[in-house]
Amino acid sequence: MTQKIDPSGALPPETFSYLLSFLEPPALARCLQVSSAWNAICTDEALWRDQAIRLGYCQSERQAEERSSGIRVVATVLQKYEASVGQAEAEYLLQATIQRYRSRNTTSYFDDCHTWRSLCCLLWRLDCNWSAKDTTGLERTRAASPSPNADDTEAERSESETASSDREEQPGSSESDTKPYLLPRRRVLHEKMCGTGVWRCKIDPEERTYIVTGQHGGIQVFDHTTETLLWHIARTATRANPHLEFSRGWMIFDRPGIGHFEVWRRESLVPDLGRPPDRGHYQRFAVLSSTRPIRAYRFQFPYLCAASQDGFILIWDVPQQELVETIDFRDSPHRGGNINYIDFDDEFVFLNGLGAKSVSVFSRRTKRLVWNMGQHFAAGQPPPTTWRLEPLDKSAFPENAFVRQQLVRAPPNLWQAGPNSMNWAQLTMTPYQIWSAVHPDLKTKTLLVLGQGTVLLIRDYKKFFNNPTKPPGLFVEIEFQNLEEYYRQYIVGGVDEEVSDLGWNNPRMWETLGDAQLTVHEGRAVVVNDRALILDLCSETFAQEDSVENTAAQNQTQMQMEESSSSEPAEQPHDNDGDTDSTDTSAVHAEPVPPPITVYCELNRSPRDSYRQCSSLQMDEVGVYLTADRDAFGEMYWGGVFDTLSDGKRQLLHLDSSARAGEGTEGYRTPEDVPREM
Repeated sequence: MTQKIDPSGALPPETFSYLLSFLEPPALARCLQVSSAWNAICTDEALWRDQAIRLGYCQSERQAEERSSGIRVVATVLQKYEASVGQAEAEYLLQATIQRYRSRNTTSYFDDCHTWRSLCCLLWRLDCNWSAKDTTGLERTRAASPSPNADDTEAERSESETASSDREEQPGSSESDTKPYLLPRRRVLHEKMCGTGVWRCKIDPEERTYIVTGQHGGIQVFDHTTETLLWHIARTATRANPHLEFSRGWMIFDRPGIGHFEVWRRESLVPDLGRPPDRGHYQRFAVLSSTRPIRAYRFQFPYLCAASQDGFILIWDVPQQELVETIDFRDSPHRGGNINYIDFDDEFVFLNGLGAKSVSVFSRRTKRLVWNMGQHFAAGQPPPTTWRLEPLDKSAFPENAFVRQQLVRAPPNLWQAGPNSMNWAQLTMTPYQIWSAVHPDLKTKTLLVLGQGTVLLIRDYKKFFNNPTKPPGLFVEIEFQNLEEYYRQYIVGGVDEEVSDLGWNNPRMWETLGDAQLTVHEGRAVVVNDRALILDLCSETFAQEDSVENTAAQNQTQMQMEESSSSEPAEQPHDNDGDTDSTDTSAVHAEPVPPPITVYCELNRSPRDSYRQCSSLQMDEVGVYLTADRDAFGEMYWGGVFDTLSDGKRQLLHLDSSARAGEGTEGYRTPEDVPREM
């Protein structure tokens, strides 16, 4: 009988530890239950540090990119990178890594994290919840404790094997499998009657607060855990539906009047306050004024970037209260105030507007237009490849599940055939488009542009905009709502029948879809446009799997063609039309490989909930924050204003990916709970 050799004793400790570092955290956590020797090695912090480095949890490359570019991302907002932070990260890697994750989310998820082992387990579980993987194995091993007694260890091992065997009998229950859907925990942070609820929301990870503006005006700051009101500005001090920008303890909102910005900062940032600062409290810093009427603005500390009605991009250094950059865009498609959204990074400013191809990029260095989508098409450059979501059987999934959807190749969206130039007539010509938002994702170097029913993705966007003559690394369009189908299904014969005679491509009909919202954070994006979607921009694994499947299908088709041709006579009759090859070569072409992006679409949302008037969307490392209306039945569009046939409630929802729905819900208010007034 062959005697089994324990590798923990047969191999040098450093070799055995190195081999174990390639295991996934659930498997490594199970290994510590094998014996005392295995436990000593598997609980070594050096092993878990190597695990964190291998899995990319230390984000060394991202930190190097941040040092190089001078900007970092915190809760979807770019901020100026400080050298002192980088120095601390180099000297205290563990503490700096933990603090990095704590500073990028508003929950207490990382509060009890103090070791490399706990960091790896927490991040692995979080990644599983974001990517629909099962964390059962990790959760079970965390609850178990290793036994120094060999007999006890053998009993635990037997019990573990039994539990594993039981799970293997249930499809989809193994931690190596991937569930087809995400199920984040839903929590109501704020609820008021429609018309008096939340308009904009921002989150402050440093103080664990969320900041909201109201539909009737005013600003409120709440404790994220207890939902307690900490501080507020009266409704009369702002206009109705005030826009709000927040970055690194500074908030900016537009006050009544044209071209005026209120700038406030946290009391913890006020020098010589004369007393301990109150958490969640702010003090006015300055009022920035401009003679130009502002259409859109974006604040990313320390810069405020705004686009004016008369055709200028203005960039202020807010702490210095100084206008530092001006870009003239009066010769672009956005002249005359055709601006829906603005964003910027360290090199470019991005503008969106109405019209088929009203998306433009300006260089902050040269102060010139470097790319416009209409010019891109006019120059004969390759257009984006179009993909759409394959329909699914909704009955197979639970309520509010974000289901992974396959991308299938689709014909070019009709807006691509629209005019390349821009004029006022084009605002009502076919095909129409409303480009609602634009955001860069620095982690994947992807620029996302949101339109009605569609989102564009440009990979390696900085390299592309610096040399637009060469195609980008990836240029795709994901269509998540076909507007012609929406028109036939929901408009004709529906509650919006009155606009059906205008045709599917009329702006008024398109706006019945409601506001389109986009947020991006470190390789993930969330879209809300009558429905909610989560995009994983780092999904290389799924792309490789699809590529392998396509390659196998191609090989199989090729073999079938060869077998078929070998069984036929050497010479085949053919028509006298010039064709000498009767073989259909199109059959051997493989299906196009989908882009390396995974899309999860929310299905089976309660009919009581509506995203049609969603006015705010944010996300951080752990979850998503969005506004929704509840019990607002019979929404109709009349002359540009939504009306509701019955009074509903405006909710601010938190979709928490630190746990799946039903796990650890103590103290949480769900949308079904009776609300309490705040």
